[in-house]
Amino acid sequence: FRRLFTQGMITKGGEKMSKSRGNTVIPDDIIREFGADTQRVYTLFAGPPDKDIEWDDRAVEGSWRFLARCYRMVAENLPLIKSGDPAKARKENLDETAQEVRRACHGALEKVTREMEGALHFNTALASIMEMTHPLAAYLSSGHPDPDVASEGAHLLAAMLSPFAPHLAEEMWEFLGHSPSILDAPWP
Repeated sequence: FRRLFTQGMITKGGEKMSKSRGNTVIPDDIIREFGADTQRVYTLFAGPPDKDIEWDDRAVEGSWRFLARCYRMVAENLPLIKSGDPAKARKENLDETAQEVRRACHGALEKVTREMEGALHFNTALASIMEMTHPLAAYLSSGHPDPDVASEGAHLLAAMLSPFAPHLAEEMWEFLGHSPSILDAPWP
C-alpha cells in the first residue's frame, strides 16, 4: 500500500478509552438520545483522525444543536427554497448580501471537497459547513432573499452534509423535491 494512516486514540478523563478500564462510551446510548447522525458528526468533528482526542459528552449536544439548526433552516424556509432554481443563482443583478452568501457557500464547498480528498480532516470540513450556515441563515431570515440563492444554499448544505449526516441530508434532499437518493446525486 502507498500510505499508512494511523488513527489517534480517544481518551476520557485523561486515560485511553478501553473496555478493560470500563471507561468507554456506548454509542447506542448517544444514538438513542440524539440520533446516529449526531454520533457521526461529533466523532468526526472532535479532531483530526490522526490525533488523540478527549471525549466530551457536552460537545455531543453541540453537534445535535447544529444538525437541528440545519434542519429547521431548510424546513422553515421550504416554500422560498422550492420556489427558486439553484442553477439560476449566478446572476448579474444580485445584491451584495446575496453575493456574500454565495461566496460563503461556494467557499465552504471548496474547503469540504479539499479536506475530504486530501488529509481527511473531517473536523475542518464540518467547521466550514458550520461557518457557512451563519450567513445563509441570516440571509434566509432577512426579509426578501432571492429564491434562487436560497435554493442553491439549501442544496449545497444538503450535499455537503451527506457524507457526515447521511440521514438528515437524505431528508433534506427529499424536502427539496429530489429523488432518487442524495447518494446518487453527483458531488456539486
